[in-house]
Amino acid sequence: IKISNNYKFNEKIDLIKIDINGSELEIIKVLESTIQEDNPLIYIENNFNLNLINKILSKYEYSPYFYDFDSGRLKPFNNESKILNIYFLNTNHKQNK
Repeated sequence: IKISNNYKFNEKIDLIKIDINGSELEIIKVLESTIQEDNPLIYIENNFNLNLINKILSKYEYSPYFYDFDSGRLKPFNNESKILNIYFLNTNHKQNK
């Protein structure tokens, strides 16, 4: 799908998975209106733009998490570089555990 900044999906978006080797920030910027409107779970590969991505998503009440295999749970992400996949959850997701 070719997506522009004004692209509107026909259905509610529940999940966004982004793994495009360095262009994650650009995709987040393009999908900002969808993120704000639909509050999807966002699954993204950790990269050098993660601080900027977190800054954008925090405007929409998102927080980053990682999956801890030892506990089998999501835990708050605090810029651990060894973590590959980051999950951004909106406060609404956290309330619906």
